Amino acid sequence: MRPDSIQVWDLHTDFRDQLPDVVTLPQFFKENGYTSIGLGKTFHNNIPDTISWTEKPHIEGYPFDPDAVYLIEENLQIQESKKQKMIAAGKSRIDQLGHWYIKANAVECANADDDAYFDGAQTSLAIKILNKLADKNEPFFLSVGYYRPHLPFNAPRKYWDLYDRDSIPLAKNQYPPQGSPGYAVHGDQELRSYDDCHDLPLAGEKPWEEDSRFYQKYIDAGLNEFDAIYASMLEGMDRSLGDIMTNLKRHGIENNTIIIFMSDNGQPSKASRNVPLRGHKLTPYEGGIRVPMIVKWPGITVPGSDCQDYIIIEDIFPAILELAGVKESVQIDKKTDGVSFVPLLEQSGNYPKDRAIFWHYPHTYDQPPYSTVRKGDWKLIYHHIERKPELFNLKDDISENNDLASENPEKLRELAVILTDFLKESGALMPMDKTTGKPVEYPDKYKTQ
Repeated sequence: MRPDSIQVWDLHTDFRDQLPDVVTLPQFFKENGYTSIGLGKTFHNNIPDTISWTEKPHIEGYPFDPDAVYLIEENLQIQESKKQKMIAAGKSRIDQLGHWYIKANAVECANADDDAYFDGAQTSLAIKILNKLADKNEPFFLSVGYYRPHLPFNAPRKYWDLYDRDSIPLAKNQYPPQGSPGYAVHGDQELRSYDDCHDLPLAGEKPWEEDSRFYQKYIDAGLNEFDAIYASMLEGMDRSLGDIMTNLKRHGIENNTIIIFMSDNGQPSKASRNVPLRGHKLTPYEGGIRVPMIVKWPGITVPGSDCQDYIIIEDIFPAILELAGVKESVQIDKKTDGVSFVPLLEQSGNYPKDRAIFWHYPHTYDQPPYSTVRKGDWKLIYHHIERKPELFNLKDDISENNDLASENPEKLRELAVILTDFLKESGALMPMDKTTGKPVEYPDKYKTQ
C-alpha cells in the first residue's frame, strides 16, 4: 500500500499504530493455508510484524538490524571506541537482542566466507527452511529480504576481486540539466554518517558537479574502490539467489515455484551513475526510481523475454495474490492500491496502457520534498521548496537532460492536474512552508511563466 494510504511517511512509525487491522501480503498467504515465512528485510528493519508470519526467524549472533556487521580490525576498533565513549557518557545503543548497533566505515572487504556477513548466513538459513518446506509438500510463501547492496558496503573480498576497476566506464553525464534545482543532485546524508565519509560535501557547499575530490579523479583513475565494493555486493547477492534456486531444483519443486526478484531504489549517490539514467537513491529521477524486476513463472513466462511496460511497487501486492490464487485481497475502504501485472506475464494484453503512477516524498531525508507523476512517456516532477516543475519525455530523453516545462505548457498542465487530483484523493500530506505556516501549494497551482 502507498504511504499515503497507511499514513506512514518515515522509517520509524509502525503501520499497525495507524491501521491495526490492515492485512499484509504474507498475512493473506497465512490466512489462506500457506506457511508464511519471512527472513531479513521484508518490512523495514525495526518492524518485524509477527502477526503477518507463520515464522519470522532471526539468525542467532547477529544484531536485530544486521547491516552494520564488520570483520576487519580497523572497523572493530572504531566500533569499540564509540562504544566506550557512549558508556562513559551514560548512553547506550543496545538493541532488543542485546547487541550494540554501531556504524564504522562505509566500505569493507574481508577475507571471509559468505556466511560471515548476514546476507550469506540468511541464504544458508533460507536453504535449510526450503529443505523442510519441500518435504512437507504444502504451499508456502518465503520472503528473503537481502540487505545488500546497502550501506555499509561490506562484502567478502572474493567478490571484489572479480572486477577490473579500470574496465568499468563512468557516466558521461556528470552535470545537472540547465535550470534544475541545485538540491536535486546533492547527497548523501546517510553516507556522511560513516567514519570514512564525514568529509563529503554538505548541502549549501559546492555544487555536486564541481567537487573534483570525487568525480575528476574517477575519470582520471578509473573505477574507484567504492564502486568495486558495490559491484562485489551485487555479485554476492546474485550468488545467494542462485544458491536458493539450485536448492529448489534439488528438491524437484522449481517448476511449481514462482520466483520474483526486484529492487526498491537506485544506487547510492557516491556510486557511479547507472548510465544513461540520471539521479540516485532518494531522487525522483530515473536513476533513483527505475529498478529491475525479474519474474520466473514456469510454463507462463518466456525465458529471456523482456517487457517494456512500467509497473510500480504497490502492484506487487495484488499480482502475487493473483498468482497464488488468493481471491480476496481488498484493503482499506474495499480498495487495493496497485494493479496486478499478471496480464503482462501472460502477455494477454489486458494491462492498462499508459496508466498514471505516482511518487510522493513530502519530507526531507537527504533530498528535499517532491511529488512526481508518470503517464505514458511523460513525467512531471514538482519540487516543493521552489514550487518548480520539471517535465521530461522519457521516450526521447531517458537521461532527463531536457526540461520541457516551458516548451510544452499544455502537457505540464495536464500532468499537474492529474498529480494534484491524486494527492487530494489519497489524502497525501504536503509539507509546511515555515515562512508562511501553510502547506505547500499543489502542483496545479503552478503558473507557467
